[in-house]
Parts: sequence; structure tokens; C-alpha cells
Amino acid sequence: MELLLNGRSLGSRPTSRTTKFRASWSVPYQAGVLQAVGYKGNKKVGVAGALGRSPHATKANGRPHHHRRQRPGLELRDR
Repeated sequence: MELLLNGRSLGSRPTSRTTKFRASWSVPYQAGVLQAVGYKGNKKVGVAGALGRSPHATKANGRPHHHRRQRPGLELRDR
């Protein structure tokens, strides 16, 4: 999984069944668009994004939801 803030990569983290397909980053607040991009091998399989408007930090959790949809993707949700 790769995390992008305003189109700039903040790095990528491996995910697997062992990690429950989760990855985490520490990201200082910056207004703009935060996107999580999921890959299977070198192929992009999903993109999820959130528009950052709040001056308060939030925790985004990108998880695949293959079990809920026929088409693979990612979701971002606040915790």
C-alpha cells in the first residue's frame, strides 16, 4: 500500500494476511488530498482518498473489502 498526500508519495508499506492488510504512517496535518493506493504485485488494484479540511488529526484506516464487493478496492474511515 502506498500513501500519497497532495500527489506526493509518503512511502509504501507491505501488507498481507499476517498484517490483516493494514499499514500505518505518521503524517503531520496538511490541507489537501490524502490517498491510499493498493497494489497486487506491481499492478494498482484500488485507490481511496479523503479531502483534508479539518485542523484536527484523524486516523485513516485503509482496508481492502474484497469480501463486500465483487471489485477490489480500498476504504478510508475515521477511528
